[in-house]
Amino acid sequence: MPKASSTLSTRVQSESEDALLAMTDMYMPQIVSKRKTYEFRRYHISPSVKRIWFYLNAPHSSVRYICDIEPARTRKFDDSDAPLPEDGLGNKEFNTFHADWDKYDFAYRILAVREIPLGISLKVMKDRYGMKAAPRGLVYVPSAMTKDFPLREQKFLWAVEEETLEIRDSVGEDSN
Repeated sequence: MPKASSTLSTRVQSESEDALLAMTDMYMPQIVSKRKTYEFRRYHISPSVKRIWFYLNAPHSSVRYICDIEPARTRKFDDSDAPLPEDGLGNKEFNTFHADWDKYDFAYRILAVREIPLGISLKVMKDRYGMKAAPRGLVYVPSAMTKDFPLREQKFLWAVEEETLEIRDSVGEDSN
């Protein structure tokens, strides 16, 4: 099997529905428990990205969760983006431009969470999917990885709206 490159062409990257992001161990439980309702980033993720596969840093060193997301909300607070509902950790700080949220100008609502029961270790990511190193910034998920770990086979934890999840799953299965 040919190895997937961790550096894909711009055209392929812009069309990918699955992105891989690193996450520290202290924040992931907040998402899993629904205490954190948005993921905050300093950069804009393409609107084509529908799911984030979270790579947990050491000591886990593995992809453990897949989260469905909405497109970015920004701090413009104009006709296109209203303030976030203050129902999760960090939302109020994002809305009020708190100093700790400086430059975290993009918020991605978490719509659903799935767990990959055994995870995808860094070794497997390197050996099977051609990743050169642990992800530090945004990396698009190799298509072979989405095929090997179809959404319907992952442990469903929760979703904001069941109907949305069912539609997204059926669309995701076509590309998996």
